[in-house]
Amino acid sequence: MEDILLLNSIERYLEGRMLEEEKNFFEELRIQNPAIDQMVVEHKLLLEQMGEYADVKNFKDSLHDIHSKLSATGEIRNSEMPEGVTGKVVQLWHRYKKVTAIAASIAGITALFISALVVYFSPAANKGQLERLSRDIAEIKKISNCN
Repeated sequence: MEDILLLNSIERYLEGRMLEEEKNFFEELRIQNPAIDQMVVEHKLLLEQMGEYADVKNFKDSLHDIHSKLSATGEIRNSEMPEGVTGKVVQLWHRYKKVTAIAASIAGITALFISALVVYFSPAANKGQLERLSRDIAEIKKISNCN
């Protein structure tokens, strides 16, 4: 409860709503207690940052409203989507085609790299063994044809 009263006093001090006697007492309290002085400084920074955030949010909202009005009247068109594009899949394709191209490129490079590793590390076939195996198979075929 005491913290709420202290925060209320800090806000009144920062907004200049304190009486002169109360303001002098509060400044004396700030000088005597560094923790309260730190709270005043932090609260002032918080209020400034909240004000900046509110300004940016209001600016973005007004930009969005103006853009919507101009789009509705036809004075501008949405540059994100080509004109006449209505299908959901087509809209997704137009929105994410760069990402898709990058992902496909990475997948292709990875596939080529893995293929190169497989070729490099696979055991090489011995020509002599292959020829001998071929002759053995030919002999087996001759024997099986004769019987």
